[in-house]
Amino acid sequence: MDQEKLLVTAGTLANRTGYPVPSIINAQASTDGRYVVLEPGATGPVLYVTEDAGEFSDPLLHLVIAQEFVMVGAGLNRHRQMLPVIIGAPLFVLGIVLSLVIGWAWALGIVLVAIPVVWASYEAFWNRRFMRQVDARLAEVLGIEPLAEGLRQLAEARRWRKTFSWLYLGAFPLPPERLTWLNNDQSKTT
Repeated sequence: MDQEKLLVTAGTLANRTGYPVPSIINAQASTDGRYVVLEPGATGPVLYVTEDAGEFSDPLLHLVIAQEFVMVGAGLNRHRQMLPVIIGAPLFVLGIVLSLVIGWAWALGIVLVAIPVVWASYEAFWNRRFMRQVDARLAEVLGIEPLAEGLRQLAEARRWRKTFSWLYLGAFPLPPERLTWLNNDQSKTT
């Protein structure tokens, strides 16, 4: 992994997105399959880059780094912190109401089954809406052609499948689907 190339790329893209230039740390892997992860550090933002990302071509590397800057700038970390409250509060109220109506044992069972269903449904809805906003911003930052090329290469970089783990992680839009959105948006403007 060429550290200097990563630093220049991250610095350039940070400036384009209006984000402070982060320090870069090599990482093994992320828990949710991202190639780069941007997190707050003690002295400033830290960009964790996996070994796979360090081997990417320029369009793909620019896409994954700019995407991380745009996602964090659009509130991804704040959303992940608030998600338990967003999901938990209505389910807690539902549990109280159900316990008054049908008894606490049934209410507990229903709420425990509802938690993953509601969580995954909310995440799927939110992820799709959020990624459309991210892609619109990425088109401004990178340009439409480099974004399309990066998405094509990202679609080929990994075997993307809609599995249970994909659903459990929020049914995020896969690169081929995002590329279709981009092409549809492009055809509407021309």
